[in-house]
Amino acid sequence: AAFDSYHEAIQPLIIKSALVKAAGAEKDLEQIHVQAVLDLFERQTGRHLDLPYQIEARRVYEGVRIQKKEKPLEMEIYQEISMENDEEQVFCYGNQRITCRILEKWEQKASTQRFDYDIIKNRLVIRTRRPGDYITIHTDGRTQKLKAFFINEKVPQEQRDQVLLIADGSHVLWIVGMRVGCAHQIT
Repeated sequence: AAFDSYHEAIQPLIIKSALVKAAGAEKDLEQIHVQAVLDLFERQTGRHLDLPYQIEARRVYEGVRIQKKEKPLEMEIYQEISMENDEEQVFCYGNQRITCRILEKWEQKASTQRFDYDIIKNRLVIRTRRPGDYITIHTDGRTQKLKAFFINEKVPQEQRDQVLLIADGSHVLWIVGMRVGCAHQIT
C-alpha cells in the first residue's frame, strides 16, 4: 500500500534503489530488470524472478520482496516417537521443544496437546511435510490437504518446509504451533 501511494514516475526509482542495495552493485542492473519487478506486483503470490548478482524478487502476500537468494535447507526432519515404554521423549528443533509421553490422566495445560493412542494406526513421527499429507479439519471427518491448509493460512512458501508435524503416516495429527486435527481427539 505504501509503494502504491508513490507516483508511478517514482516507483521505478524505488525499485532500482532496492535492487542496488540488495546486490551491492549497479553495473548489470538495467531498466528491463526494474520493469520485470514492477510487473511482479500484478502477478499472483509465489511468482519470482531471478535477477543479476544472485538477487531474487518474489511476490509475497504483502507485496514484492527483493533479497539475495538463500540456499534451501536440505535437511528433512524425521524422528519416530516410540511409545513402547513409559519413558518421556524430548525432541528439540530451533526454539521448539516437544515432549512426548503416555498419560493415564490428562494434565490441563495450554501448551499440551493430547491424542487417543488407540486410534493411531502406524507409528507417530515428528517430521516436516511430504507430498500427500492431509489433516482432518472437522469432527465429521472432512479433511484438507496440508498444502491447501498452508495456502489458506497464508504461511509463506519458504517457511512451509520448516513447520514441524506430528503425523500417523500421511495423516497429520498436529501442525505444531498452528492446528490440531480432529480425527485423533480423545473421546
